[in-house]
Amino acid sequence: MAITIAIRPRTVAYYNDASPPVPVYSNWNAAWNPIVYEFAVPTNNDRKSALIVNIYEVGTNTLLASNTIRPFTTGNLKHDVGPYVRSYLFSRYQPDFTSGDNSKDNGNSIQFYITYTQKFENGHADIFNSDSARPIVASCSAMQFGDQNNGNMITYTPFNSDLDEESKMKFMTCFDRPIMWKGFPFTLSFIYPTDLISIQIYKKESQLNVNKQLLIADDINLDPTQVGFVNNLLINEPDETLAKFMKVALYTGEGIPNYYVDPGYVDEGYEQVL
Repeated sequence: MAITIAIRPRTVAYYNDASPPVPVYSNWNAAWNPIVYEFAVPTNNDRKSALIVNIYEVGTNTLLASNTIRPFTTGNLKHDVGPYVRSYLFSRYQPDFTSGDNSKDNGNSIQFYITYTQKFENGHADIFNSDSARPIVASCSAMQFGDQNNGNMITYTPFNSDLDEESKMKFMTCFDRPIMWKGFPFTLSFIYPTDLISIQIYKKESQLNVNKQLLIADDINLDPTQVGFVNNLLINEPDETLAKFMKVALYTGEGIPNYYVDPGYVDEGYEQVL
């Protein structure tokens, strides 16, 4: 027997249409909440062993942290990697909208994976495992403790699927109706995950009158090179004098035959099919 991962810090978003259906996960987590892996410790020999857990950045394979933990008991061993990855994150509002209405927030998120090596007390050969095929993302964010999804950010993670209204992603704001001030720039934050690589995302801005009736609507394609990060989204000031409200939503569009992404933030082993 050996120690294996029993639970990863991810949440099932929905099941796809495959046969049998395959779960699609939200792997985005708030770094200021626990980001917990659970390891199954099946036998007494496993209980007496040590587990060396390494954390690597996806793409660059840079070692971010290393830690040695010991089970001391059989059952499930919990290990919170949040404190190790959050030190690489920061929040600095410096959007650059020269290439479009969305701009990645460089320090806000990091994609990582773990490897773990089990070292036995009785001299058995070490067992090495890599979880690089199942990366996790940490955002410089905090979720309310006691939330039904714990620190997972599934509520704010978009998917290329026609989900029901309750499951659609939210912008990263605490306000139900944020206020724009005339003459001042206004932005919203959203998660632009690597799951949406090669898919055109567009923003629909609808200008409404005081009775919330539609005056005019614009569709604006987003810059696909900003994928893999939390993005700042520019909200344009209404040009209709009667406009009192702005309604903003993001939609998936057609596939993109040619695009560029930062190589350090493409999942290892990813290939584009044209």
